[in-house]
Amino acid sequence: MSQVSSRLPLLDTAKGLACAAIVAHHLAFYGPMSDIAQPLAPDLMAWLYDYARMAVQIFLVLGGYLAAGNHPPAKPGAFGM
Repeated sequence: MSQVSSRLPLLDTAKGLACAAIVAHHLAFYGPMSDIAQPLAPDLMAWLYDYARMAVQIFLVLGGYLAAGNHPPAKPGAFGM
C-alpha cells in the first residue's frame, strides 16, 4: 500500500528559509553578537534590518496555509449553513 504525500516541497523550503532569516535577524540585532557583527558586515546587517523582518509574516502565512490543508473540508450544513 502506498501513501500519497501531501507535502509541498517549495512551500516547505520557503518556510525553512523564512525561519533561517528570522534567526539571522535576531542574532544580528539582539544580544551581544550584534555589537560584533555590525562593523564586520554593515551591508548584510542593513539588509537583515530592512527585509528579514518580513520573514515573520511569510513564516506565519505559510504555516497557516499548511496547517489549514491538513483539515478535512466541512460537511454541508456545518456551522449553521
